[in-house]
Amino acid sequence: MGTFSKVFRTIWTHDSNGNNAPEISELQELLLLDVKTINTSLSPLAQSFIILTGENNGNPEYSENLALIFLKSGSGIIIVTPTTFNYFIDDLWHDSYLELYGDTISLMYSFLENVLVKKMPAGKALYDAKSSIGDNWGMES
Repeated sequence: MGTFSKVFRTIWTHDSNGNNAPEISELQELLLLDVKTINTSLSPLAQSFIILTGENNGNPEYSENLALIFLKSGSGIIIVTPTTFNYFIDDLWHDSYLELYGDTISLMYSFLENVLVKKMPAGKALYDAKSSIGDNWGMES
């Protein structure tokens, strides 16, 4: 999960009422990455290929979004990120989802497959992945 300024994982830490169902008071955010980490811990000498899938990680309406901070710090040389909301299938993932639904995880999977397996340049890899997005959500992808 994410916001414009951080990436985190939400975990169910305890079952205080014994009902075997997670509730807000039983959840905890585990911070994975934030703006402070980028500014203090990453070096432009160790540039990274960065894929952010959290909502708003690259939202241009926020001047301190993670994607922009990576660029400004020199830590990120290639950054792929949604600018606002992302879509995903709430189910077991399958590599055919990109052509069916065009969810964010499938898009990133296809992009990385194009770069790493098919040896495409990043720009072409992203273009080809986005060009194969399906529209079974019932709206424009």
